[in-house]
Amino acid sequence: MIILFIAFMIVGWAVQSKLKSKFKKYSATPLLNGMSGKEVAEKC
Repeated sequence: MIILFIAFMIVGWAVQSKLKSKFKKYSATPLLNGMSGKEVAEKC
């Protein structure tokens, strides 16, 4: 039971780390049309 819990903790940490790095990468990328995220959401 403890081994399963530790395995889930490691997998969760790995996924969180991957998502955090992707968010950091793409949050610094501006949109080509100059619109903000809010404007894109309102347009939809």
